[in-house]
Amino acid sequence: MALATWCALAVPAAAAPAAPTPSAPRLTAPPAGGVAEAPEGHLLAAWEPVDAGTGGPGGPVRYQLEIGRDPGFERARVVETGADAATLLSGLRGGDTWLRVRAIHGGAAGPWSEPGTVRVDYPDPGLVRNLFALGAVTCAFLLAAIVVGVRRTAARREASR
Repeated sequence: MALATWCALAVPAAAAPAAPTPSAPRLTAPPAGGVAEAPEGHLLAAWEPVDAGTGGPGGPVRYQLEIGRDPGFERARVVETGADAATLLSGLRGGDTWLRVRAIHGGAAGPWSEPGTVRVDYPDPGLVRNLFALGAVTCAFLLAAIVVGVRRTAARREASR
């Protein structure tokens, strides 16, 4: 048996060093512990990237963004997992929504960030309905005025012949 083959069998390979557990990112939008207004129901959620020595074992840092309808995240759901330090949230329901983010590096998930709150305050549906009705009435009057004007103009032309 060749010496190289015997050495490969007799000496176990060194285990790859484990990836370090990343620290918690800090939310910047909405601010950690703060409130961001999103009157149209969308927000660019952002956080400060975590440096976990991405050149070493474990590969690049990935992030999980979790949203919940209560500050305790009892029925929360992960809405984004990726390498970016920001993501656009749209279609948020009215009221308060809480966000938090954590970093994942080499399979090790770090702690969740301090949560931030997004407040969505859509216009009153009654007001929207009334404005829509007012717009419909205005369009009907404008259409009626155009029709009456066209008929009068046609009648004047006919009378002048």
